[in-house]
Amino acid sequence: MEKNTRTNGSVCENCGKWMEHDHTTLTIENAHQSFRLCSERCDSEHRANLALRDMTWGTAS
Repeated sequence: MEKNTRTNGSVCENCGKWMEHDHTTLTIENAHQSFRLCSERCDSEHRANLALRDMTWGTAS
């Protein structure tokens, strides 16, 4: 699902901040998904959230 509402840019998929043209694209190899992230901080947070989800997914009830 594309989160673009403006014509030139995108939204960070971690914090929701609007990005113009300069963004980092993170590709998760095991899921073959790409995420648009605005900074190294969002990259780190997003990776941590995915790792936490993977660790706790099977234990949630």
